[in-house]
Amino acid sequence: MKFPRFFIGAIFLIVYVFAQSEHDVVDDNAYNNPGYPTYDTIPQGLSFSCQSRGPGYYADPETGCQVWHWCLPSGAKYSFLCPNGTLFNQRVRVCDWWFNVDCPDSPNIYNINDDLYKDADGNPI
Repeated sequence: MKFPRFFIGAIFLIVYVFAQSEHDVVDDNAYNNPGYPTYDTIPQGLSFSCQSRGPGYYADPETGCQVWHWCLPSGAKYSFLCPNGTLFNQRVRVCDWWFNVDCPDSPNIYNINDDLYKDADGNPI
C-alpha cells in the first residue's frame, strides 16, 4: 500500500517542479523583453519631419511611439520622450500605458490634429 502513495506523491512533485520552472522562464522573458521600447534619450537621426504636416502632436512609429513630435504652425519641430512603460497615444495625444497604444495605426489618425490651431470661427491659423 505504501508504494502507490509514494508513486502518486512523486508524480505530484514532478508536475509541481515542472510547472514552477516553466513559470520562471515566462517571467524571465517578460522582464528581458517588455514588449515596448525603453529609450532613455531621444534617438538621433529620426526621419520624421514637420515640413509636410500641419501643426499638432505626432507619434513617431520609428521609435515604437515612445518619441512624439510637436509641430508648430511655422514648421518648427520639438521632440519629446515618453517615460519608459508609456508610448504616445495619437488618439488622445498624451503618453499612455504601452498596452493602450496601437502604434502602427498612429499615422492613419494624424488627421486628429486638424481640430487644433483654429481661430474662433474654426479657420486654421
